[in-house]
Amino acid sequence: MSKVLEQFLEPGEEILWWGKPHPDFKSTATWVIQVWGAICFLSTGVITMLVMANADEMGDSWGFAVFFIVLGVILTVLFLFGFPILQERRNLVTIYAVTNTSALVLAGFGAGRLQRMYVEPEQDIRLIRNGRKLYNVRYYYQRHRRGRGGRHQTTYQFNGLEIKDAEQARAALLRSQGRMK
Repeated sequence: MSKVLEQFLEPGEEILWWGKPHPDFKSTATWVIQVWGAICFLSTGVITMLVMANADEMGDSWGFAVFFIVLGVILTVLFLFGFPILQERRNLVTIYAVTNTSALVLAGFGAGRLQRMYVEPEQDIRLIRNGRKLYNVRYYYQRHRRGRGGRHQTTYQFNGLEIKDAEQARAALLRSQGRMK
């Protein structure tokens, strides 16, 4: 796995820790998308019942009604099954890493999308239980902001790690900051 990450390393950078989300991890977005799927399912059911109740008065409107029923079924399948499966597949190819200077998240299919956050000494690094048996390692990245002057604090985290991996990731981030040897 480190071979995949090596192509993204800067000169002099070395990997202190790398890991992946647990296969059972489901992000909050997955649940939100499934709620939209349930809404689509209920809406499609209501439209279907209205069409059936008014079948004798439909006349030339059948094509319009069938279009909305088919659209509802397609959206229901996408929201309830398609996007959660896609998220699960994306989790399988996501890689988290900590180097001696930064935190890396390689996510996505194919070549992937790399996020690099430089670890600064003043960052707060926390281990947070996410309600299940999995943990998140949350760290804060200071970005310079234009216009308003000052810095903007952004939260990043390694999501869905088992406790052992989460503790190792936190220790590597602290080591990267220079707070731990």
